[in-house]
Amino acid sequence: MKFELIDYQREAATEVLKRLARARDDWRGHQSRSAFALSAMTGSGKTVIATAVIEALLFGSADLGVEADPRATFLWVTDDPALNRQTRNKMMAASDLLSANQLELLHDKYFELTLRPGKVYFLNIQQLGKNAGFANVAGDSFRTKTGWEIIGDTFSSGTTDLYVVVDEAHRGMKATSERASIVRQIIDGRNGSNPAAPVVWGISATIDRFKAAMGELGSRTLYPAIDVGIDKVRASGLVKDRIELFEPDESGTFSTTLLREAVDKVREFDALWDAYAEAENEPRVLPALVMQVPDKASEADLAELVTVVEQQWPGLGKYAVVNVFGEHADLVVGTRTVRYVAPETIEDDHHVRVVLAKEAISTGWDCPRAEVLYSERPASDATHIAQVVGRMVRVASQIWCKSRLTQIPHGDPTRRL
Repeated sequence: MKFELIDYQREAATEVLKRLARARDDWRGHQSRSAFALSAMTGSGKTVIATAVIEALLFGSADLGVEADPRATFLWVTDDPALNRQTRNKMMAASDLLSANQLELLHDKYFELTLRPGKVYFLNIQQLGKNAGFANVAGDSFRTKTGWEIIGDTFSSGTTDLYVVVDEAHRGMKATSERASIVRQIIDGRNGSNPAAPVVWGISATIDRFKAAMGELGSRTLYPAIDVGIDKVRASGLVKDRIELFEPDESGTFSTTLLREAVDKVREFDALWDAYAEAENEPRVLPALVMQVPDKASEADLAELVTVVEQQWPGLGKYAVVNVFGEHADLVVGTRTVRYVAPETIEDDHHVRVVLAKEAISTGWDCPRAEVLYSERPASDATHIAQVVGRMVRVASQIWCKSRLTQIPHGDPTRRL
């Protein structure tokens, strides 16, 4: 690993490796299927922990006390190709052993008959949708198997231990959703297509849905979850010390007022970070404002939001305001062209200061310089709300909606506010 693991990360990686070893033995010796979860708050380094586990299993690790397993491979499952790309990039940044060709994004042109040992395959579930190319062979003269058959034949090969990793495992566990029908079919199997996955490892900050879904399967053993304590993460300095909640004293329409306050706050953070960077001779931090809007926000609604931001934050550059909407298209909002950018690129695109979003930042999105979130998107599900709030825990962040949530990290210059 390029990164030295924090104590709690090393402990978690060791426990994951123990469960994978037990799961492997249960399957090889008794054909017994199993599942377990890794629960750790957003910002704790779940991807770093997973990278350490994968690297150790593929190459061996004296530090974590395991030998290399030449049969091991991983199928990393999400519902978001951007999240898969982000995770792959983070794994490459964290590992000094995993090569780019060992971290493969599955696609329509995958022609192998099975998934090969020694690799991590990233799969977004849309690729197994009814009309998706990876799920079919019609019209493709090279591939002789569907994606479902490739996965199933890998499970049945007897030469590969395929571990299914469900990233953001709180999602896709409801049997009524289309996504669930794919994720659950990978896990539970499909008649005439693929057998059930022998080993399933769920990763999320909120694992209750995953545990409940796995507990419903009488044929699968649910091992105890690995729970990274929040106090250990806080002590590491990676996340905020404190969360303060402020609610408006009266009912009414506060959108414009709250948005102006949100802009003022991100500009205040901007000034504080500038002063901190100059005093400490550190690289400049460019905090960003995220504006989360409803699915059917009109052009007029978007224009009003952007106008308020431009009035409150004069001098924003031509490329400063972007969108991460699912349509993947540039927008003309008032007099400004709001370009589309992939969510995983925002952290390193220093032109970006304001992000218009719908669902793209709700789960898994990692952008530490996203300091302030202003949301007009309704939500009532506790897990969903926890995930949205979790996007903002890595640095000094503020969330403004019908109530205002302020988070201030230990050791951060904005602590002086």
